[in-house]
Amino acid sequence: MAGLYFPVALLPAGIRWVSEVQPFTPAVDLLRHTLIALPLDGSPLTDALRLALFSVVLLPLSIVALAGALGHARRRGTVGEY
Repeated sequence: MAGLYFPVALLPAGIRWVSEVQPFTPAVDLLRHTLIALPLDGSPLTDALRLALFSVVLLPLSIVALAGALGHARRRGTVGEY
């Protein structure tokens, strides 16, 4: 859905929307721009800011989810390392 193997523009509208709101698409676009000088639709700064925003929002959520999963596993006694 990130346009890694084919252009995002060829996807149906619903899947195209999903590809635009997940962080893998701007990462792939930036890599293509950096490695093979493929022109971007927008500016590289915009894609970099989108990736930074995804990190700022999703990293704390991921930490909370991991802490909750570890707490649940500890209560059940299914994690031997903790």
